[in-house]
Amino acid sequence: MNEAISTDQDTILPNYSGRGITNIPASILRHFDIEISTPPLDESVINAHYWDQADVIVTLLIDALGYHQLERAIANSSAPGISSMIRDGRAVLNQLTSTFPSTTVTALTTLGFALAPSAHGIISQRFFEHRLGTIIDLLYFTASPTNSSLELAGVQPEALIEYPTVFELLTQHGINAILLNHWQFMKSPLSRMNNRGAYYVPYFSISDFFYNLVEAINSINDKGTVQAYWPGVDTISHFYGTSSKQHDFEIELLDWALTNILLPQITRKKVLLIITADHGQCDIDFNSWRWLNDYPDLTNMLAAPPAGLDRAVLLYSRPNREVELQAFLEEHFGQDTFILNTREVLELGLYGSMSENASIVDRMGTYLLIPKGKRVLRYEHDPNNRNPNHKGKHGGLTPEEMLVPFIQIRIN
Repeated sequence: MNEAISTDQDTILPNYSGRGITNIPASILRHFDIEISTPPLDESVINAHYWDQADVIVTLLIDALGYHQLERAIANSSAPGISSMIRDGRAVLNQLTSTFPSTTVTALTTLGFALAPSAHGIISQRFFEHRLGTIIDLLYFTASPTNSSLELAGVQPEALIEYPTVFELLTQHGINAILLNHWQFMKSPLSRMNNRGAYYVPYFSISDFFYNLVEAINSINDKGTVQAYWPGVDTISHFYGTSSKQHDFEIELLDWALTNILLPQITRKKVLLIITADHGQCDIDFNSWRWLNDYPDLTNMLAAPPAGLDRAVLLYSRPNREVELQAFLEEHFGQDTFILNTREVLELGLYGSMSENASIVDRMGTYLLIPKGKRVLRYEHDPNNRNPNHKGKHGGLTPEEMLVPFIQIRIN
């Protein structure tokens, strides 16, 4: 199975060695003479001339803006501003890979710590935490299936990862570290875990998002970084799909604001603007949607309910049921799903080098199921909630999910 997934032309494996989003914060830290173990971006990806002259690095992180989505937007004239800048040499466009799984919780943690998932340990949105004896959901910071608060159980998000954040490393070295994020996320558990040390600038809508971003950039007198997070493309893609008019208009709106509001009003000299994403999205084939709840023989072999994501399912076998479980999976899911055991996951390096944090092997479970193509494998704790809920999804290994744009724009 390891060989099959490695040679499948419709899958993209994550890159943690210089051509992935993991390497963006590593390059920013090294630009300000802060050394870490994570390798920086490959020289073939960066425009050294842009970086060498930058005192301020701004990262515009657009959730779920996949490389193929941007490529399509440029082709159908939904991103005329970005297209023009690339065409006349003011901007450089490359592609990077997301993390595995290609999902916000894992990817934002990677960007927040400049570490691969194998090091920071957040290998999915939902996984079995042996120390607590339950499935935990890191997006909502709850225990499943009761949805009880982890904080009320004494688990603090700030203490979940022992490493310093990128923001903490920057501020410790006298570098301004500003984070522009939606006001609702300001005190969320995920923000408190990943954004320790940042100077938080909230926003409410797209108008003050770009206005506050301009103000933040122009306010930096010495050296500094600004990270600005926009969730709109992800939300629109989930509910309408990436092929929808709503998706194209969302990108067109961002493109217009970028070229007509942000760029003309930046007065700060020596600014490098990076536009990238945490992951992409793919439109789901509803005819291939399968519910794991419909396989009671499967769930009876599990020590915990299925975890992970609809596009990357984690299964935890009961003791001495591993062989039986594998046979069941091959029989019922083998034709349209990559079925990987722990050893195969480690050999593929899906989470990075396991020498960094061997303790997370327990979180990985016994088997990882990755649906091929645009299929979905979903387990629902609430038996009354069985409606397909999203037209667009992410988490898997398709090019649409795994490849993200990496745009570099030199300002002033």
